[in-house]
Amino acid sequence: MTKNLLTYKIYSIMCVIGGAIGYMVGGFTMATKTLLILMAVDVLSQLIVASIYKSSPKSKTGGLNSNSCWYGICRKVMTFFCVVVAWELECVLKIPVKDLTVTGFIISESISILENAGEMGIKLPKKLRECIDVLREKEEGNEEEKENGTNK
Repeated sequence: MTKNLLTYKIYSIMCVIGGAIGYMVGGFTMATKTLLILMAVDVLSQLIVASIYKSSPKSKTGGLNSNSCWYGICRKVMTFFCVVVAWELECVLKIPVKDLTVTGFIISESISILENAGEMGIKLPKKLRECIDVLREKEEGNEEEKENGTNK
């Protein structure tokens, strides 16, 4: 009897948390579900690149780095917060800000997954590799600007 009561309490807590998250992001639309799935795939693929292939560009050794993992998780949480803010703005402004925001993050997550696939040695089409290289160069340029204090 106590096992069933404990299970009931756990399920109840999970439902309340899931409902609160769903409310905060304006419901779990297909775009929101897609973003959450891509975020999970990105995290798992990054862990595979670092732990198995040891070819992560985010650490000197190419292996796992707890700081990189922590920063990555913080970025995913911030992405979620951006979706929450976009939903609130959509409610106030009556403009589809949330879907635009989610779509932008879906594209970003997709590129990150493709980068991880490339790090694993999966052959990507030449044009796709070129696009990823351009984006990576822009990102590295932005990081250098931040370090030098010349952020535009």
